[in-house]
Amino acid sequence: MALIEATPGSVATACASAAQHVVEVWRDPDFQAALRREAKRFFKSIASEAGAASQRIRS
Repeated sequence: MALIEATPGSVATACASAAQHVVEVWRDPDFQAALRREAKRFFKSIASEAGAASQRIRS
């Protein structure tokens, strides 16, 4: 016995609802700002690690 009755229609509705939520979150200006901030931090970290690795190779 399944704990949740899933029909093709209910699965499709759940997927459509989840997709709509993703679009709403993606369009949120606060999310966009946080995403840019985190991307900037991530790429600075990569550049820092690359610089450190380059120094280790040279010495």
